[in-house]
Amino acid sequence: MNRNRKKQTDSPFYYLLQDKGPLKVKPTNRKKILRSFISIIVLLIVFVAALSRIGIGILRGFKGNSAKVSTPVKVSTLPSEKFLPELISKPAFTTATVVRIVEGDTLKINYNGQEESIRFIGIDIPESWSNSKAMRDAERSKEDIKTIIAMGKQATTFTKSLVKSGDTVRIEFDVQTKDRYGRLLGYVYLPDGSMLNEQIVKAGYANLMTYPPNVKYEERFLKAFREARENRRGLWK
Repeated sequence: MNRNRKKQTDSPFYYLLQDKGPLKVKPTNRKKILRSFISIIVLLIVFVAALSRIGIGILRGFKGNSAKVSTPVKVSTLPSEKFLPELISKPAFTTATVVRIVEGDTLKINYNGQEESIRFIGIDIPESWSNSKAMRDAERSKEDIKTIIAMGKQATTFTKSLVKSGDTVRIEFDVQTKDRYGRLLGYVYLPDGSMLNEQIVKAGYANLMTYPPNVKYEERFLKAFREARENRRGLWK
């Protein structure tokens, strides 16, 4: 019995578990208790430091993930070419003054104080003069090049009936604002609010030509194209 009691009292926690009045610690056990407290404090310090490192790592992880999520991922859908067209930031709508009509799908405009060419997005008309593209179109369509040029002139005449030099037009840009030739790419709106690109297609004077990423009105143009062909308008007569 005495042996068991001696073993229990040798434990530094024995006196802490007793509820028998003031704590009486034998001189021989003071060093053991002090060492135990020091060991506990050291362990607590190590534990807190470890938790702090884990917490900092988690916070850094959250910050890193949030930065990745907030950064938009850009996927290029442009055709692979030696020259990549310029992608520049411009307002969705702007105004310009028509200088002259170059072709049925191209205008020369005064834009921001400079003279620029603008190509209509989403459409393509036959060439109105003999060049390499006219020859390619003739070969592809099996049409005589003179016929191709004649159709191009008809389409240009139609465009001139809708817009003329000195007119103020509104320009809407899409994702890609310039082509590889340095021409602006846009949707041109007439003073009455109608879109010139769409009007040319609807009247039957243009084919569709869609190049990603400028596909905002692709479905709208396709509807106008089908309507022109079904009703045999313009060049579909």
